[in-house]
Parts: sequence; structure tokens; C-alpha cells
Amino acid sequence: MAPQDTEFPGVVARPMGEFTTKASYHYQTLRCNVDLLKIIQLGITLFSMDGDIPPAQPIETSNLTQTNRLPGYQGNLVMCPCTWQFNFEFSTDADMYNSDSISMLKKQGADFEKHATAGIDPVEFGSLLITSGLALSDDVTWLSFHSGYDFAYLIKLMWAQPLPMDEEQYRKLVKIFFPNLYDVKFILRQAQRFLMNPSQRAQVSQAGVGIISSLGTKSGLQDLADELGCQRTGTQHTAGSDAWLTGQVFWQMRNKIFDGQLPEDMNGQMWGLTGVGAPASATSQAAVLAQAQNQAQGQVQGTNGQQNSMSQGNMMGFHTGATPTLHRGEPSTPTGQQASLHVGQSGTPNPGPGGPYGAHTQHHGQGGGGHGGGQQHPSMQQHGGVFGQFQHPQGPK
Repeated sequence: MAPQDTEFPGVVARPMGEFTTKASYHYQTLRCNVDLLKIIQLGITLFSMDGDIPPAQPIETSNLTQTNRLPGYQGNLVMCPCTWQFNFEFSTDADMYNSDSISMLKKQGADFEKHATAGIDPVEFGSLLITSGLALSDDVTWLSFHSGYDFAYLIKLMWAQPLPMDEEQYRKLVKIFFPNLYDVKFILRQAQRFLMNPSQRAQVSQAGVGIISSLGTKSGLQDLADELGCQRTGTQHTAGSDAWLTGQVFWQMRNKIFDGQLPEDMNGQMWGLTGVGAPASATSQAAVLAQAQNQAQGQVQGTNGQQNSMSQGNMMGFHTGATPTLHRGEPSTPTGQQASLHVGQSGTPNPGPGGPYGAHTQHHGQGGGGHGGGQQHPSMQQHGGVFGQFQHPQGPK
């Protein structure tokens, strides 16, 4: 079993147009953001198929330290590592990001100076991951929480190409790289649905009924861990700690909510990309956009009397899925907030009003104002109602 978690620069873009399902909208949002942005952290934990960690290992006494000595054991037994956190190359001066996401990671201890100067080369890492035995293997089961972006960034590392335009092609790609995967958020939502359906209610244990009832409307990883009695090791919103906790939560959910046996059809399901219904209708979208534009026309801010107008794309207030705005228990697809971006001082252009992202925000806004001149990059044109094939704009290093 391989629980994993990623940390990434948030959401800076979203598609516009007609979408046949919420899953389609979510995928196009995911695709354009993953193609544009770079992974920051990856955490991987390795468990046995029964949820056990590797046993303590003997080493030479001369190599014992306070950090690897196993409390409660005598002699030369030490803990065997089971969780790894990889910190990738990322520059706040050269790379795109959502400022709220970067601020959150900084509060959790992320050192972006080290990411810029000593981060792992993602291309080299991707080639090593392919040959590691973890990917492309029927013998490995991957775990994640709200996994759409997590697996998309891993595929980007290994595939080294833009994600497929077609959602179904992306699903096939996920199946190739990760033949077996479980999304803890999807499992939770399915359990909640089972309780609402008399014919499926028996799939949830009596203990599970109490756990889900006590959880209420909370659905974050930490909320679920607290309800299940899982102990975190490390700092929240760091990839290694979240990967470890995801594994702990998975085992407790399987044992306490499903009596040790998960329905087989949960394998391969990703929350937000599967199991969701139709999006808002075109009429509803148009009504919300019209209302938002009317509100924006009257807004005037600043001593110079400049109108704070917003493009149609940036005022899109409807939400085509109930996915939370920040990655962990908060949304991963923007709702009523502005999906915008911050670009460092490298000269990479910021999409301005009228571009496919809409207007960028101020420093305290959802995306943090950048230094570009508001020009639309040629590689960021809309295509067929959704974003086209993105290539990361290459500014001077």
C-alpha cells in the first residue's frame, strides 16, 4: 500500500463553456492548472497490505543516534523509515502560483529559498519513479485523499507531456500508471450515500453509522482522522505527514465503517472526477454571470476613481461541483472566489482582463497580483469552450 499526498501552488485558472457533467468541468479545471503549474512536495508512505509498517531493524551500535533510536527497545534496534517527503524545484520568482496557497505552505514551514536552490529536478524524479516498482504495477495499491490533483501531478512527473484533452483518455492513463487506487474522500462520500439509501445501508457497519453521524458536515482529512482516533505524525499540510495520516485513516475507515471489506467498485474512483452529476445549466450560468457583471459595473475603488471591473470569466460565481477551494478539506476547484495567479519577477506574463483567466487580483486577493502587464500569452488561448493545450510560459531564468 502506498498512501501519497502532494502540495502544489493552488488553482490559478478555470475553464469556461458548456460541460456535459460536473466531472468534465472538474477535469478541465484540473488539466489546465496541472499543465501550467509545478508540484512543490510529494509524500509517500509504504505499508503492508494489512496496514503494517516495517519492523525495527538492527544496525551497528556505532551508528545509533538520538533520532533513530527506538524508544522502549534495548540494544541496537532502530526504526525503519516508511515515509519519505520529496521537495521539488520551485521558485516564487519564476513560477506561477496562487498566493493564498503559498502563504499557507509557508505557515506550515515550507522553505521556498531551499526549494529554489536545492529542490529535486522533477524530470529526473519522474524517470526514477517509473523504474521504482511503485508505478505501473498491479501489486501496488495507491491511497490518497481527494486525489484528482495528487495523481495528476504524479502522471505529469512520469509522462512529461500535457495531460490529455479528453477526460476518458486521462482515466485510461491513470489506470495504466496506477492500476489500483483508493480515494479516502470518495470512500467517505460513498458511505454517506449508502446511509441515505435503504437498500445499501447494510454495507455500513453499526460503528460506521455512529462515526458518520458524529462527523456531520465535516469532511477534511484531519476531521476524519480526529473522528477515527488517528494520530498525526508531523505537521499538517506537509506532504509526508498527510501521506502517513491518509494511510492511517484508510485502515480505520475500512475496519470500522466497512467491517474490514471495502466494496470492490471503489477501486479506481477519484472524488470530483467520478460519482458526480450534471453541471449547472447554460441558463443558470448565464443568469449568474449577468448578475455578477451588473454588480461589478458599479464598483469603484481607489483615489483615482478607477473602476474595479471584472471579466466575465473572473466573475463566474456558479459552481459545477461540490469540491472544496483549497486542496485539503478546502476547495480544489474555485467556487465564488476569483481564480487567479501570481507570477514572479521573471517576466512571465500575467493573464489580464479579457484573457482566459479573467482579471488578476490584488496582493490580498485569491491569487495575489503579479508583475506582468496583463498580456495574454499565445499558449493560453481558449479552445473549444475549454482551455487549450497549455505549455508553461518560459520566462528568463
